[in-house]
Amino acid sequence: MVGDRRVDGSFLKPYKNAWKVVYAFPGKEPFLVGTWTDELAAVEINGRHLLKRTQMADYAKYNA
Repeated sequence: MVGDRRVDGSFLKPYKNAWKVVYAFPGKEPFLVGTWTDELAAVEINGRHLLKRTQMADYAKYNA
C-alpha cells in the first residue's frame, strides 16, 4: 500500500555508486563485462519529499 505509515525510510540517505563487473576464468585474461551504477536521490513531487532510486547496467561490447 502506498503511503503506509508502518513503513519508515527516514534513515535512508542519498548516495551514488558505480562498479565494474569483470569476469575472470582460470588460464584466461580477465575481461570487462560492463559497469553498473546505483543512485538514491531526494526529490520533491507535489510538495512531498520522496526518494528516487535509479539503477543502470551498461554492458561492454566484446568479441566472443
